[in-house]
Amino acid sequence: MENTTLKRSLITLTLLAASTSGAHAQSMYAGIAYSSFSGENVYVGPVDSDEYELVGEVAEIFIGADCDMGSYILGGEASIVTGAVYEEGYEDEYQFTSIVDLKGRLGFDAGQFMPYGVLGLSAGTFEDKVGDSETQFGVIAGLGADVAVSTQFKVGLEFTSRAYNFEGLYNDGDIESRVNSASLRGSFRF
Repeated sequence: MENTTLKRSLITLTLLAASTSGAHAQSMYAGIAYSSFSGENVYVGPVDSDEYELVGEVAEIFIGADCDMGSYILGGEASIVTGAVYEEGYEDEYQFTSIVDLKGRLGFDAGQFMPYGVLGLSAGTFEDKVGDSETQFGVIAGLGADVAVSTQFKVGLEFTSRAYNFEGLYNDGDIESRVNSASLRGSFRF
């Protein structure tokens, strides 16, 4: 089922890129976000299962482009988190050491205010206390809103959720991860 979701996400991103290729780019932007992470790692083993809460507050950097399509804005964005999002009580032992997101964005142009939805691909690298790590691809989806403070600066909020499945990483079992974030964002148009 996850492969089907991943394939649909890839198709959606491909169609989004193709549809914006003829559009006039309204702006490119880059910024930083303060992100608060939550979620859970569910360890599913051959014999038993266990669940751990994920926490973390880290900085995130991003770059993207918006394309004006009349009353709608289409865009794409890449972001990276390199701080630790870890299992509560196990900081520096069981953690995501990096998360890279590639998001398609569809927003509504309401003047200074732009509500939007995101859908895309995410790559998360999870590391355990002995240094074993694995990177998995998953799906990211969410909602956000930007407010233009000036012609070149905007601030916003974004709420996203990512899903990963690390197969065989836990005693011949899997780790099913849900990584959520609430981000306060600031960006500069150039």
